[in-house]
Amino acid sequence: GHGKVIITLLLTSPATLTFLKTAFYAKYVLNNTITIPATLISTNNSDSYTVAHSSGNASIATIATSANVGTVTVKGVGKTTITSTLAATANFDEITVTSITITVVGSGTTFTSEAMTSVDLSETNLTGSVFSGCDLTSANLYGATFNAATDLRTSTLTSLRSGRINGFTTLLPTGYKMI
Repeated sequence: GHGKVIITLLLTSPATLTFLKTAFYAKYVLNNTITIPATLISTNNSDSYTVAHSSGNASIATIATSANVGTVTVKGVGKTTITSTLAATANFDEITVTSITITVVGSGTTFTSEAMTSVDLSETNLTGSVFSGCDLTSANLYGATFNAATDLRTSTLTSLRSGRINGFTTLLPTGYKMI
């Protein structure tokens, strides 16, 4: 007989994309590449695993590919946000965007309140760099290059791995000295 039928679309949970590591700090060199492997990205979307990447600051890093593995080319020192977007699929019509921060460490750059525990800065040119209130606990500074303008006065320098540091700095915390 006469009447009506109401058809309701039952949405599944949004697809989520999560970086297992949320920040990268490294001694990246101009024109070198940073690879974000698929093993560092997890998703609840079993239907598709295509990820598009973009960089918040193209003067620091650019995305070379949009795939499960994001290849980032370093253009300069500083901080950029790499954002990944999970493609919509038949089973998941909503997308969750997530991002990581990549900090490219080099000479003449100021870093403020960065949690850089165990960062690898070996063989890195740190002349003129200022680390203001950063946590460099267990950082690897083997072979790093300093000068009198390299400022580490307000940073935490516990358990540094230095071995060999080139140059010198007069701007160390009280009680520290170069040996």
